[in-house]
Amino acid sequence: QGSCGVLPQQHTFLSMGRRSLGLSRADGPFTPPVSDDEDDDAAETAVLLSKRVNDGDGEFFPDPYSRAPPGAGRYWPITVRSLVCGWIIGGAVAAMNISFGLKAGWTQGGSVLAAVIGIAFFNAIKSRLSFAFTMEEANIIQTVAVAGGAMTGASGFVSSIPALKLLGYDKSFGELLAWSFAVAYLGIFFAVPLRSRFVVREKLRFPSGTATAETILSMFAQEADSSDRARVLIMWSIGAAMFTLLTFLIPDIERPPFLPAIGLSKVVEYGFALYLDPLLFGGGILSGWRVGCSVLLGAILSWGVLAPLVRNAGWATGEVMSFQGGARAWILWPGVGIMTADALGGLLLTINWRSLFRSLATPCTACFKTAPPERLTPMHRVSEVEAGGLLACQHHLNDSKPNEFHPTEQVPTLWWTVGLAASSCSTVVVMWLVFDVPVYEGIVSIPLSAVLSFIATRCAGETDINPSGAMGKVSQLAFAGIAPGNISTNLLSGAVAASGASQAGDLMQDLKTGYLLRVSPRRQFIAQCIGIPVGIFFCVPIYMLFAAVYVFGSDDAPAPAAQAWKAVAEVLVDGFGALDKNSKNAQWGALAGAGLGLLLPLLRHGLAATRFPKLALFVPSGTALGLAFVIFPDQSITLWAGSLAFFIWEWRSPASCEALAFSVASGLIAGAGLWGVVNALLKFAGVEALITSHHSS
Repeated sequence: QGSCGVLPQQHTFLSMGRRSLGLSRADGPFTPPVSDDEDDDAAETAVLLSKRVNDGDGEFFPDPYSRAPPGAGRYWPITVRSLVCGWIIGGAVAAMNISFGLKAGWTQGGSVLAAVIGIAFFNAIKSRLSFAFTMEEANIIQTVAVAGGAMTGASGFVSSIPALKLLGYDKSFGELLAWSFAVAYLGIFFAVPLRSRFVVREKLRFPSGTATAETILSMFAQEADSSDRARVLIMWSIGAAMFTLLTFLIPDIERPPFLPAIGLSKVVEYGFALYLDPLLFGGGILSGWRVGCSVLLGAILSWGVLAPLVRNAGWATGEVMSFQGGARAWILWPGVGIMTADALGGLLLTINWRSLFRSLATPCTACFKTAPPERLTPMHRVSEVEAGGLLACQHHLNDSKPNEFHPTEQVPTLWWTVGLAASSCSTVVVMWLVFDVPVYEGIVSIPLSAVLSFIATRCAGETDINPSGAMGKVSQLAFAGIAPGNISTNLLSGAVAASGASQAGDLMQDLKTGYLLRVSPRRQFIAQCIGIPVGIFFCVPIYMLFAAVYVFGSDDAPAPAAQAWKAVAEVLVDGFGALDKNSKNAQWGALAGAGLGLLLPLLRHGLAATRFPKLALFVPSGTALGLAFVIFPDQSITLWAGSLAFFIWEWRSPASCEALAFSVASGLIAGAGLWGVVNALLKFAGVEALITSHHSS
């Protein structure tokens, strides 16, 4: 999820599950044998799927692959062990996202990471388990972990909240805790009715959710495969953590003074240097070659070309890296223009407007209708293997009606409607009491957030991109007219919209995973509600720690997403006069950046519709290009180096790369991100480096 806009989704390695299950694209639809006897739950299938058997009274039993041993009673996958495991992983993802998000500007979902760790852990201790670990439990672990880890983005701790701090609004621990709990459940309650529409009826792909289901299926099919992935992930996590500790003790290891030593001090003055950071290197692996090249191109264009030009022209007379009249303050504006225009332009071109209007025209009551119980069949089968290696389990009740769970396994309408009302009221009250946002403006932000969540969720289902950053910008633009001149209202309204869109889109990926694995939505909903508070109790103190130890916008915490949110709010509230406060003629740079940001998605969309659609892959990512204007150039080079490593690995050993690249990248990000919290604690406690750094940012 790109908190500062839209970054292409991480590689999901979608064909992994088919290979592990011995399927190829040429195999076509696969149908495992189906037993006619409802009590014969020993039916062997070639694919591990969570089948259910109706015992006649509306209850459903899991199949032999997902049940407790005989005599253990009916199985309930929300076990203490699955919750504890999900809480621990979710807390780790939340901590990792604070470190990573304040450097790179976006956050990681953690679905596949949680599934890999959870399955590998219980496989390692399976001889000591009182009953077998199941795919349903794996899905519960992943759902709880993602709900907790997603609170970093949903509460705005890498975007709107640090943007408020940059503007001088400091909030206490209690105030941020109240804010987080207020907005925490909006996305979940928005997602419940949208699930029936987008997952069940329209059957949108939600590629990341499908990939997570494939990962769980393949890891249960091949235990050795799960062990290899977990081993690689843990090994790289430990290595990244130890390196991060070493950089705290000996800072010059992170930035070796190589270029000054060979007489290139002028290049270093503009931020180009060797920067060794496992966080950003892992982010480059996940982002891929196109994003990496876009970031490098942006760094050269902004810091290598524009920064010297505006300095020589007298438009930026301060220190290069200063926000007070330096070149950095000037190039921020074209970067924000590129990111904002690319996000909004890409959104407009990505949405399938025909299907969107058709969805909006459908009565809202259709969102939460369920199939009548009598239409449910006792068994289901795999009826379609989609192109591109997606294993989609289509559970047909009949040809004309969508499949759905028994009503007793649905989320009751009363639950989410009452919950949505309570969450909306608490959001409005907290905005009023904590941020001085008038009540009527808070009330307006809720339905606006609901509409934008609808659009963002559809976009995530069709393209795998959750445009939560763009949704925030749309809300900021709307409130520039509703509440002109109020910068905190502008930021907070955008934060509410981004929170709802972020959560609804990301959690819908998990609901898609559960749909494919046949985990009931009621159980997933309960798991999400349980996971959120743990994520909040990790996010808030870790954010407060980083805010106390680091200066946002500095080398250690550049906070690119926060810089973008702050810049957009200033322009929308104060007009283009805000650009001239520290930089002369910066409005022209912002307009040029916006023009380029609109041109890129148009060019990409146009090339994709030609006879040579692969040419669209060579069009730079506007968000990645603009990101390089905001972060330091040495950080952009590190991101590019990670994408280059992925490109070479994929070229030399495609099978190994497909199987292990995600584990390597996730290990680097998790290890460095988690130990980054420890480094912040050491710095807060007054622990000094063993050797003083010669680098000054």
